[in-house]
Amino acid sequence: MISVAPGHDFMTLVQVFAPRPIRSKKQLAVAYREVDRLMRLPKLSADERDYLELLSMLVEKYESSQLGAPQVT
Repeated sequence: MISVAPGHDFMTLVQVFAPRPIRSKKQLAVAYREVDRLMRLPKLSADERDYLELLSMLVEKYESSQLGAPQVT
């Protein structure tokens, strides 16, 4: 994966790591690394926040499909 300096716009972030539906543990690991990279930045731009939110939604969707929804009693 190519490293992106902080403060890039959304389209630059997408060009470096295009968000796609996650269908494997390997793809999940790559998405986790990108989420972790963004979370470690001292300050996120609005575009970085949007990109992080999108990646987080993809991760959450994959995890819920693999783990199932928690049972509420």
